[in-house]
Amino acid sequence: MLSDDNVGVIGPLNAPQTFSPYLCNGRFTTYRPSRNTYAEGSILLIRSNVFKEIGGFDLNYKWAMFEDSDLSMRIRQAGYRIEHLDMPHQHFRSSSFNTVPKEIRTTIMETNRAKFMARWNSAAWNGNVSGKEVFDLRSDGIGDIFAALPSVFSYARKNPKAQITINTNKNIWSLIPSLPNLSLQDEATITPYTTSDYDRISSIRNVNYSVPFNIGDLLAAALGVPPATPHDISSFTEALTASTPPLSQHITMPKEEYVLFHCESFRPGFQGRNPGLATFEPALKLLSDKNIPIVLLGSKEGSHRLSCLNQDQVIDLRGRTRLTDLVTLASNARLFLGIDSFPMHVAQCFRVPSVVVFGSLSPFTRLWDIRQSYVVQARDLDCLGCYHANLTPSIPHCLRGDEACLKNISSNDICDAVTAALAGTPPETAPMIADLRRWQAQHCLVHMQHPGLKSKVFSGEGVPLTQVTDLLYNFIGAVENQFDTERHDAHQALYTLAKEEASKKDREISQLQTALEEKDLQYTELAKLVSQMAIKNGYSNYKEAQANENGTSLCDLSFKLHEAQISFDEDKIIFKSTGNDPRIVIKDTFYVVEDMPFLTFLGTASSLFTLEVFYTPPGTAFSEERKRSIQIEGGSFNQIMRLPLKTGSRILLRIDPCNTPNCDIVLTATLNGLQQAETLPLAN
Repeated sequence: MLSDDNVGVIGPLNAPQTFSPYLCNGRFTTYRPSRNTYAEGSILLIRSNVFKEIGGFDLNYKWAMFEDSDLSMRIRQAGYRIEHLDMPHQHFRSSSFNTVPKEIRTTIMETNRAKFMARWNSAAWNGNVSGKEVFDLRSDGIGDIFAALPSVFSYARKNPKAQITINTNKNIWSLIPSLPNLSLQDEATITPYTTSDYDRISSIRNVNYSVPFNIGDLLAAALGVPPATPHDISSFTEALTASTPPLSQHITMPKEEYVLFHCESFRPGFQGRNPGLATFEPALKLLSDKNIPIVLLGSKEGSHRLSCLNQDQVIDLRGRTRLTDLVTLASNARLFLGIDSFPMHVAQCFRVPSVVVFGSLSPFTRLWDIRQSYVVQARDLDCLGCYHANLTPSIPHCLRGDEACLKNISSNDICDAVTAALAGTPPETAPMIADLRRWQAQHCLVHMQHPGLKSKVFSGEGVPLTQVTDLLYNFIGAVENQFDTERHDAHQALYTLAKEEASKKDREISQLQTALEEKDLQYTELAKLVSQMAIKNGYSNYKEAQANENGTSLCDLSFKLHEAQISFDEDKIIFKSTGNDPRIVIKDTFYVVEDMPFLTFLGTASSLFTLEVFYTPPGTAFSEERKRSIQIEGGSFNQIMRLPLKTGSRILLRIDPCNTPNCDIVLTATLNGLQQAETLPLAN
């Protein structure tokens, strides 16, 4: 090893030197000898630089099986050899593994086997490690392909040694950010990709989209890659924005915030998806009456005039946009309104609040972030989401023959959802989750009860079918009892809370009077800190008493505090709360002196909180409806918020710890594109 830099690892000579993924490590199949060289993990020598280069052991594997096989494959993929040396040692094979029950051993073995085969399906069969992988993303639905891209892009970015080919429709290429190890092909079939030349070949062609799981997770599992995390999706949107060309010359971005509307569907036979333009017209008129511009997307075939709208507020781009134009338009929209479609997936990817109508599909299976999604469905129908009853890949078909899931949709419900989305009211997610659980329960029931299905995920050897049936009914009964108990407890808690609130009011009035005096003192101290910090950061035009057009001091900070502390340190807000639901509002924090596309928020938080940004275009009055909000989990965060910020706009930032006591937040706000500002205590 010291004399040959190409040797990456040395394994023991007196242990198996090859493995077969079809049985256990070190064993051979009778029908195909294994050609997979590896170094068994009981004792091995590995170069530290090689170990760091490939990222060490893959922690996705459960303890005990396949982790050394995967390590060896990745060492070979990185271009290093595996050698073996006589290293005298005593190894009681599987002695630790055999201490756990058989059922647990089987779970570990089969789970790790599936993970290994997902990564090395072709290489494991051929014994060749080429470092080349193919992800076949071919589908009739552009939205399906787009939903798979964040997971594939994240995998390619995190595995720079792998040479990855994405085989997909050529018109999709513009939506795939470039990476040094990523290439694009457009082959109608996967036949040109022979298994001997690639470590794995994964495809989404035969995915059953009716399986009741989120489409992003479903496609990632079909491709054998980890599903994209929120951070992965943010990295993908950032790369996509950077690689997207400017808008087509005939398109002019609206000067004010706008709503993106799309309700066309041309896939033959796809029922329960599009209620028709007439159902949306009241909501479109509501937006028009509020003087909110509406950008119409679609094809030339659907471009008839909407006479009910103020035409000055309509920007008709039907049949006039490229896919990259749609990315730019969706990423800067205030709201998306429409149906489950490719434009909806793009808007969801960029975390744009979305009002979406669903019929034959369960909303949870198609939405990227239910916290930004306002779902509208028909009421009092037990067949909603019927598509998820299909056992094989197909398209939705209405067995009722009347598509009641679309005809019964209320235009008033769409208007209410639009109003809630514009106001920033959090959407109701419980019905979506309950609907998904209903279809998942049916999915489990079919796989458990059907005697002929090949998938025996839920079956156990030697267990009579009657016992399985009893177990299922007992489970359903337990769930129903739990729901009844929770419902009773909830009603009782509400009744008790109402009684307690009545008695608390008198006490709170006196407490608030005392707190008001304390807050006045805190306000004075905080204003001094802001003034000192602004001067310290070199904003020479900053004057503590200077007034704006509203007669309010430019450094004015108005906030509501309840047992909370706030301080400024360089470009950070350090917020510490010990009370219940403190809320801090930093008003007229800064002015925008140059057009900018987005804000970046970095920091850490000990728990969940909501970040709200209100922005006022130049020459307009402040309105709480003109805002963007994001909900951030605890821990480190890096969030990008896209805003149509024009020169002269004003920004107001609000932090809401969401009823969480003892919440500590350290926040850094970066305004990309800003060159100078008069009062900017938060800017880098």
